[in-house]
Amino acid sequence: MRGLDDARAGDRDDQDWRHSGRDRPAANLGGPEARTLEMLVQEINKKGGIKGNPVELIIKDSSASPEKAISFAKQLIDEEKVFAIIGPSTSGETMKIKTLAEDGKTILLSCAAAEAIVKPVGKYVFKTPQNDSHAVRKIYDQMKKAGISKIAWCPATRALARRARNNWKNLRPSTASPSWPTRSTTRKPLTSPRW
Repeated sequence: MRGLDDARAGDRDDQDWRHSGRDRPAANLGGPEARTLEMLVQEINKKGGIKGNPVELIIKDSSASPEKAISFAKQLIDEEKVFAIIGPSTSGETMKIKTLAEDGKTILLSCAAAEAIVKPVGKYVFKTPQNDSHAVRKIYDQMKKAGISKIAWCPATRALARRARNNWKNLRPSTASPSWPTRSTTRKPLTSPRW
């Protein structure tokens, strides 16, 4: 997550806070997001900052933990008094902190895709990526073009699996042929053989 403070608080410097999952399991998301923000903050500050105030980047690594995200969001909103938080990288973390942002009147610009982040629409909570349903719709479209009728879906988390399953079911009637599979199975993780 990142926080950005502007002229709203005249006695504070501009601040930008990024809460990213640089460590697993969301390192593939949080790492590049954090590096991009570092680059953008350097660029903004080289040009004189915002309204003459330098931007401060505060990076917090939640390691994709909703509990850590809650703690960091409280610190940024209550102690650092940031103008905005950019992140977190995962939907689970964002869902846990969106109420904190709304209650604290702090902009939350999530980097996660779950539609529930912005439904219902809040005054302070936004997101940057496409909705999960957009991705599912595009997959269905490509499958239809390629004549593919069966696929395997291996989501990374239970929450993602639940959202994906709901999207597959909800979008199926309008974008898929009747023969498309609707069954989902859960398998135990593979274990190494005992030699």
